[in-house]
Amino acid sequence: MYNHEYLRDAILIITIFLFIGVTIGYVGISFFSGLSDMIGEMYEGLNISGDPTQSSFLFFASVFYNNIQSCLIAFLGGIVFSIIPIFIILFNGFFLGASIKILSHQGSLFFLSIIPHIFFEIPALILSAALGMMLGQKVIYNKILHRTSEPIDFTELVRIFILYVIPMVLIAAILEAYVSTCLLDILS
Repeated sequence: MYNHEYLRDAILIITIFLFIGVTIGYVGISFFSGLSDMIGEMYEGLNISGDPTQSSFLFFASVFYNNIQSCLIAFLGGIVFSIIPIFIILFNGFFLGASIKILSHQGSLFFLSIIPHIFFEIPALILSAALGMMLGQKVIYNKILHRTSEPIDFTELVRIFILYVIPMVLIAAILEAYVSTCLLDILS
């Protein structure tokens, strides 16, 4: 039987790990100048040139593929006692914190570039990792504690992933590929 309290608690725990990663990335990037330069160069390389329709679609497809892949790994990686979802959240938090520190001096351009991440991509990743934690809890409960009842229904977790995560990743990819890049081109 599915319980919303499990999901709420998992989301809270994952969000705490995300903030830990953001803090470490924001504070720690000062100690890694090579990484700071690499992140700055990566953002500079996001300008799309050539045929706008084809380039935008390819960029959209790439963003969608990478994000859905990360979400799937965060979700299904939970089978390894929730270690993989926590690692993915910490890594993404570190990268987000480092990016905020490096790019915050760009003002409105920076804000426009992170909108898809803040409102859709990060919540999708948090939900995926929370579902992964719940999957890990199911494995621990059933396999290690040898309990026969199932506190978490795997099909319900998959249903939540399909109904919520995939649409959020799709919207984030559309915003990042079409809206953010157009706004950045206009303002820069």
